[in-house]
Order: sequence, then structure tokens, then C-alpha cells
Amino acid sequence: MPTAADARPRLEQLSTDLAGAFARDYPGQPWLPVRYGDTSMATDSSGTCVLWIGTLRSQDSLYALAGNWDAVMKTINPVLKEGGFAPITHTDSLKGGYTGISSTDGHGGRLN
Repeated sequence: MPTAADARPRLEQLSTDLAGAFARDYPGQPWLPVRYGDTSMATDSSGTCVLWIGTLRSQDSLYALAGNWDAVMKTINPVLKEGGFAPITHTDSLKGGYTGISSTDGHGGRLN
């Protein structure tokens, strides 16, 4: 399994590629950094080094821009595949009755 430091360039590139796909399919939507959402590495309580890639958001709901999660999946699944992540095929239930989407890679990486 790669270290968090080894994974960082690959996952930062994936983040850049995803933002590019969103910009292509939803032009005019700026992708802004989330406050306190910078890229960072830290050791969790078990001693495992964990990497968080800087979080980006649009001013509008991605779900609303696309019309549904299936359209979002269609945009990002090719990028995820190229980045070594599984295609997204279903939605996740989130706190407060919201839905979202997520994917994982074979190294413990998770994209939400």
C-alpha cells in the first residue's frame, strides 16, 4: 500500500482532473476552496498517516446543476477510472436526509 506522501501527487492530479471535468460540463461554475479544506497529512489515533486533498465546491449544488446524480456520475466516472477509482453506481445517504456520491480505490483512498 502506498504511503500518504506517495499518494498525494496522484490524488491531487485526480482532484484537478475532476475540477476540469466539472468546468467542462458545467461552464461558468467556479470551483472554490472550502475554508479549512486545505490539503494536509496527519496521523490518526491508530498511528496511520491520513491524507486529505483540498476540498473544492461550486457556488451552486452540483446535483441541481446536473439535474440528478446520474448526470454527475456520467461526468466523473471516466476520470475516476483513469485515476484508479471505482465507478460510482449509486448514491449514499448522508446526515440530515441529504444524498451524495463516493468512490474508493484499491489503496484505501475515498472520494466523496
